[in-house]
Amino acid sequence: MPLLRFHCTDGENVVLDLSGRNIPYHAARQAAGAVASRLVEALPAHEWGSWNVVVHDDQGYTVEEVAFPEHGGGQAEFGPCSGLVLLSGEHGRKQAHPAG
Repeated sequence: MPLLRFHCTDGENVVLDLSGRNIPYHAARQAAGAVASRLVEALPAHEWGSWNVVVHDDQGYTVEEVAFPEHGGGQAEFGPCSGLVLLSGEHGRKQAHPAG
């Protein structure tokens, strides 16, 4: 099974999936939706409207891209968002924050 990483971005800021998940390619879209839902639930005050989950395989190729839901509450059956790091490009500086 391939190692897939579920990175999230709004084009300026990025949440990196450092650990990834070993799941089949056909499950990538559902897992991406679960990752987006978990972040929306974890940080409900944040504006997620322009964010996408970009799924990469272990070779760095984009496998899938999924828009964040407009409202939280999706299926989150792939477990907690561990191994995620937020990189913020706000105000021209990069900050890393563990998320999880």
